[in-house]
Amino acid sequence: YLTKFHDRGFESGARENLLEEYVDHMEGPNIWLGYNFEHNPEFIHFGLNPHNSYLRGHHFMGVVFFIYMFFILKGGIRLYKVDKFLGLILLAVLVRSWTDMVIFLTPNDLIPFLIISYAIIDMRKKKSINPKLAP
Repeated sequence: YLTKFHDRGFESGARENLLEEYVDHMEGPNIWLGYNFEHNPEFIHFGLNPHNSYLRGHHFMGVVFFIYMFFILKGGIRLYKVDKFLGLILLAVLVRSWTDMVIFLTPNDLIPFLIISYAIIDMRKKKSINPKLAP
């Protein structure tokens, strides 16, 4: 194993290959509906795991995924205004989602939604206490 790591290093390029393969199939209905990679040999080789939560999200939701992401990012901005620590945790989860299946149709989806819900509830409480804080 040490010789393998010495020769090849820790990078494999698999994630980049999967991303390129997915983007290469972005035409026609695949843009709107998401690309079904279940019969693609590159994805089959990796157990149908795209190693990217965003690819998987688009795969299942298509263009609706971008609307979904808009609300997550909007909630994340609100969260950062309310609690910088939780905002940074959410940012870490979103960054980590680029390299692994962390969120979007996994059991871990509850984490960002709870964090964002906390921010929205806190903002609403502040608005009811002080109407000048309304965005």
